[in-house]
Amino acid sequence: MTTPKTLFFLLFFLPFLFLSGCASDSNDQENQTLADAAVMCIGVMPVKTGIDYENEPSFAGVKKLENGAEALDLILRDTLRQLHGERDYRFISRYSAERLSQSGGSSPEDELLEAAGRVNCPAMLEVVIEKYSDRVGGRFSAQEPASAAFSYRLYDVTRKKILCHGRYDETQQSLMENLYNLKKATNRGFVMITAEQLLEEGVKEKFDQCPYLSD
Repeated sequence: MTTPKTLFFLLFFLPFLFLSGCASDSNDQENQTLADAAVMCIGVMPVKTGIDYENEPSFAGVKKLENGAEALDLILRDTLRQLHGERDYRFISRYSAERLSQSGGSSPEDELLEAAGRVNCPAMLEVVIEKYSDRVGGRFSAQEPASAAFSYRLYDVTRKKILCHGRYDETQQSLMENLYNLKKATNRGFVMITAEQLLEEGVKEKFDQCPYLSD
């Protein structure tokens, strides 16, 4: 049975407990918003190649990934520089990145932390290209279609938190091979595109899902 004293306690103190909980949630959301707003500068590492040296990769395979890394570096620069927001993107040269790697950071996160200090940004963008193979043949009849894959993560070095991450992997299929590709095939003009064009599509698709990397 509920006594009068218990009933009084519930009626008097429960509203304060509820308001306290709401205030705590509100403060957490406000702190998160302020922290996100502070990420107004993002350092961009040069694209790394995801080469599996344990399986003795071929020279041709390594060369393909190196070419893909160069192409993706240019795409990242063009994509991020065309954004209309107030966020600043600062690119680290491949030479500087190699020197950071040689300095002997104990982990990838330590390397990103040191790189962030060089460009004075609280967050770093890291991209790894995993596959890059151009089409063999013409625009309308390719013996081998273009193929590309990469992964990325945006890391907040101050909060030690991944802000965004994603992976793109596609080998172009003809319209006859996959009828679900009608919209994509229409956008591509019903032609077989290059591996570089696949990367451009992938960067746009994945970065549009990250508020720090899109308008």
